[in-house]
This record gives sequence, C-alpha cells and structure tokens, in this order.
Amino acid sequence: MLKNKRLLMNIFLLLVLAVAFAGCINYEEEIVLKEDGSGTTMIHYSIDEGFIKMMKESDTKDAESLAELEALLSGEKIREALEVEGITVKDIQAWSQTGRHHIIAKIAFKDINKLPPRPILFSGEEESGEKEEIILWGPFFRERKSTLLKEGDTLVYRSEFLAEPQEEEEETDEDLDELLGLAFSSWTFRYILKLPYFKIIYVTPDARVEENTVIWEFPLSYFKGKEKL
Repeated sequence: MLKNKRLLMNIFLLLVLAVAFAGCINYEEEIVLKEDGSGTTMIHYSIDEGFIKMMKESDTKDAESLAELEALLSGEKIREALEVEGITVKDIQAWSQTGRHHIIAKIAFKDINKLPPRPILFSGEEESGEKEEIILWGPFFRERKSTLLKEGDTLVYRSEFLAEPQEEEEETDEDLDELLGLAFSSWTFRYILKLPYFKIIYVTPDARVEENTVIWEFPLSYFKGKEKL
C-alpha cells in the first residue's frame, strides 16, 4: 500500500515525463467498436529508459516503491486495473527497444456502456489518512464515461472525462510541482476510434476523420479549466 501522495505521484511520473525526455506521444488508445456496443481496446504507454533509470536512483528507491515500479513496468499494475467486471484482458506485453520501454494492454468488452469509469492504477493514503487514488488515465481525472446510444435513427458514441477538482494545499513540494509542471506541459493524448460497421456523419470539431476512423489528439493543457471533456 502506498503511504503518501509524493510516493504515489513519483511512481506515476514514469507515465507523464516520457514526453519531456523523448518528445513523442506517450499515451495512445485505440478502440474498435461494433454496432452492438462490444469491441476491443489497445492501450500503449511508451517510457524513456533514461527516466526509468533516474527513477530507480531517486529518493523513492525503498523496497515498497521499487516493487510498485517493477509491477508497473511489467504491465501487472495495468492488468490489475483492467481485470474488472465487463472487461476481458487478452494480452499484456512489456519490452524495451531503442531506448524506450513499451507497455501494451489489449482488452475486449461486451458493452461499452457498462465499462467501469474508474479503473484504479494506484491506491494509497496520504499522511493525513485521506485516501488517494490514481486511475488509468492519470491523477488529474476523476472518471471516464463511454456510451453508445441510439438517438432516433442514429447511433451516437460519447466519451467524457471528468476532471478532478482543483484544490489548494497548505503545503506544497516545490521540486515535485516543478517536475509535474514540466511533465504535464508536454503530456499528449491520442485516442483512435475505429468504426468498421458505421457510417460516420458527424464528429466533434477537435477530431479528424480518416475513412472509418476518428482520431483525437491534444495536449494536457486542453483540459485546463475544464471540469468535463
């Protein structure tokens, strides 16, 4: 069990600082959706190995945090987060190549409307005893809801992220805040929605369409000041 917020955030920095080291997309998700709401998802994390080495040599190198780190790098933490009702984990792969560590998770679901909104990646307690959780998409999100509903003669797919409320803390860790600021300033999301059985008639203005595929790509700053996306 993680014991404080700093440890929780330091481990998650593996996921958010990769861009600062390598300047490329480090979270990608691809959904293939069928008309009945079932489908598959591929989630891909890419992490700079230089940063992994730095993390292992940092002040979080106690046995507990190193075990959490290894569980993340092997993909086991992601497997645990995804092994919930409504999801079947098909494959988890983790490997290193040309200076980067990759983790890919492949899952299947029967009904996208019933996917859990909060797959927990890490859970622990702050020193105050308050519960602290990080879901699969990061510490800045509270939950995510995906729906496929019929409206008249049209099937409408929606995916909404709800952001965590911004709270002022009495004490701040300036070094950690600086690292988080650097990471979040360059953290980029890419979501790919493949609809082989649909005719696409409308997408939101921030998406682009390539045949039967819709692609959203945006930096974390896009979420700033928003409670919902």
